[in-house]
Amino acid sequence: MCANLASLDLGGNKLASLEDDIFSNLSSLTELDLSKNILTELPMSVRFLSKLVRLNLRQNRLTSIPSGLGSCASLAELYLGYNALETVPPEIAELQKLGSLELRANQLQDLPVELCNLQLSLLDLSDNSVGSLPSELGFMTTLRKLVLDGNPLRGVRSSLILGPTTQLLRHLRGRLPNSEAAGSQVLVSSGNVFGEEVQDSIAKSVTKASSTGVIELQGQSLTKVPPQAWEENNVVSLDLSKNAISALPPELERCTSLKILSLADNKLSEWPTSLWSSLISLQQLFMARNPINEFPQDAFSSLGKLKELDLTGVAAPLPASPSLSLMPSLERLHLRQTKLREIPSEICQLRQLRFLDLSENSIIAVPEVS
Repeated sequence: MCANLASLDLGGNKLASLEDDIFSNLSSLTELDLSKNILTELPMSVRFLSKLVRLNLRQNRLTSIPSGLGSCASLAELYLGYNALETVPPEIAELQKLGSLELRANQLQDLPVELCNLQLSLLDLSDNSVGSLPSELGFMTTLRKLVLDGNPLRGVRSSLILGPTTQLLRHLRGRLPNSEAAGSQVLVSSGNVFGEEVQDSIAKSVTKASSTGVIELQGQSLTKVPPQAWEENNVVSLDLSKNAISALPPELERCTSLKILSLADNKLSEWPTSLWSSLISLQQLFMARNPINEFPQDAFSSLGKLKELDLTGVAAPLPASPSLSLMPSLERLHLRQTKLREIPSEICQLRQLRFLDLSENSIIAVPEVS
């Protein structure tokens, strides 16, 4: 795994455990998604994630939260719903930047009073076994949404639970003596084969491209790439996504200024390796959800300047090493739903990588960070 990663998505895999020191060299992470796995615990090395802003652990089998989580000083969003948590450690109160805390569908019976010192805007405790709430929660004046349905709460009318959060907070404050004092302390194809409407869309987009360099023809039911794509010399961004294009014309090789190319959601079955060598300025390539049959061994050899590659939903196996490492400038890599069973070892060589999406695969283990 790359030490410079800022975003890591491993959601929807089959992870049962993580190496104890897995997070030791991932201190640059700001977003981490481990949802929809079968994790029972989180390693203490989570304490090294001091820059982490968003952590999603929903739909696992967690029975406890490591106290080390309290060291994630930048954490603003924490999602722990649909686990098997029985308690919330007081150390969570150390997360002074926390704004959203989701604990839905666990086995919680109470809430630590220490949490009342947080300045949350969202607190979701629904579908637990919480019998009572600390009165001090009433002084969390930042709270905009408090979700409590599905709990056997005593001493709180259902109308308050289902009503405005402000009324419930007022009720909780009112249970404390000297509440005011306490409150102060808790703060497109070539030729004329397109329909009239499509031709009109193409014409408008090309007119716009003359000044912006951007051609947007997504969702036009195109079966071929329109010639305007390569006839305009200054095109830097070409969006042909959500069409029915099954092949790319060799004329696209003229688009030497192209920086962004989106061909997602088409019917491309062959990976156009020869095309990439001509698109010398290409930095972002979106090929998601195309029925690519296979990747040739040199699939990525001409994409050395690429900064973002999206292969989401492409089931063809990645070529053998070296492949990904031939794109050393990659900053964002999308491999969601690509039927991966293991994390490609070459990813460790992508030193510029900041965003990695490996969600919805069949990965069962995460390699050690180097």
